[in-house]
Amino acid sequence: MKRIFILSGPAGAGKSTVSRKLAEALRKSTYIEGDTINHMIVRG
Repeated sequence: MKRIFILSGPAGAGKSTVSRKLAEALRKSTYIEGDTINHMIVRG
Protein backbone atom coordinates (compact mmCIF):
# COMPACT_ATOMS: atom_id res chain seq x y z
CA MET A 1 0.00 0.00 0.00
CA LYS A 2 1.34 3.42 -0.96
CA ARG A 3 1.02 6.24 1.54
CA ILE A 4 1.45 9.97 1.41
CA PHE A 5 2.12 11.90 4.60
CA ILE A 6 1.40 15.62 4.65
CA LEU A 7 2.58 17.55 7.68
CA SER A 8 1.20 20.99 8.41
CA GLY A 9 1.45 23.50 11.20
CA PRO A 10 2.65 26.96 12.10
CA ALA A 11 6.09 28.30 11.24
CA GLY A 12 8.79 26.99 13.54
CA ALA A 13 6.79 23.98 14.70
CA GLY A 14 9.34 21.47 13.38
CA LYS A 15 7.53 20.23 10.28
CA SER A 16 10.69 20.03 8.19
CA THR A 17 12.63 18.28 10.93
CA VAL A 18 9.91 15.69 11.50
CA SER A 19 9.43 15.21 7.75
CA ARG A 20 13.12 14.54 7.17
CA LYS A 21 13.28 12.11 10.11
CA LEU A 22 10.20 10.29 8.80
CA ALA A 23 11.70 10.04 5.30
CA GLU A 24 14.95 8.68 6.77
CA ALA A 25 13.08 6.08 8.83
CA LEU A 26 11.04 4.70 5.93
CA ARG A 27 12.54 2.18 3.51
CA LYS A 28 11.42 3.86 0.28
CA SER A 29 10.68 7.53 0.70
CA THR A 30 11.38 11.06 -0.40
CA TYR A 31 11.08 14.46 1.21
CA ILE A 32 9.53 17.22 -0.93
CA GLU A 33 9.36 20.75 0.43
CA GLY A 34 6.01 22.51 0.22
CA ASP A 35 7.51 25.41 -1.75
CA THR A 36 8.56 22.96 -4.46
CA ILE A 37 4.98 21.75 -4.81
CA ASN A 38 3.64 25.32 -4.82
CA HIS A 39 5.90 26.15 -7.79
CA MET A 40 4.56 23.12 -9.70
CA ILE A 41 1.02 24.48 -9.73
CA VAL A 42 0.44 26.30 -12.99
CA ARG A 43 -3.22 27.17 -12.60
CA GLY A 44 -5.93 26.71 -10.03
